[in-house]
Amino acid sequence: MEYLLTWAFALLAVITPAAVTALYTHLFCAGTFRRATRPWAEGAAFAGMFSVLAFAWGLWKSFAWDIGETCALHGHRYDVDFHLDPARRQQGLLPLFSNKCDASYDLVPGYVNPLFWSCVALTAVLTCCAVAVAVRGRRRDRVARGRESAQGA
Repeated sequence: MEYLLTWAFALLAVITPAAVTALYTHLFCAGTFRRATRPWAEGAAFAGMFSVLAFAWGLWKSFAWDIGETCALHGHRYDVDFHLDPARRQQGLLPLFSNKCDASYDLVPGYVNPLFWSCVALTAVLTCCAVAVAVRGRRRDRVARGRESAQGA
């Protein structure tokens, strides 16, 4: 029962801020961007949030106070020689690194890095689309104002 309550609390601790952030993003985009640009901007914002969530999920899965115990819980033997070999040690956070139990098992699930980079790429594409739609809309407005002033003169 305690295990279930822990997961329920963790789920609530993730869903509540995500829902509040999604609502705030929607309201911000609705008040800031024009109607044609809004879906692209919202999509870019949500894709960015999903990339942050994917990265956080990968960090959560790779974190371990005691790597040997965590590997044992996952059913793999902790290979100290493999873990301490400097040639196999990964530096940096991108792509998301992991504490490997041995040569065959990584604590970060295999889908995390592709999901993260897909969300980052989607964010970039949707941001470019939002900028293109916004620029095109401003040009149309400028041309329309020029025609109105030419007809009025």
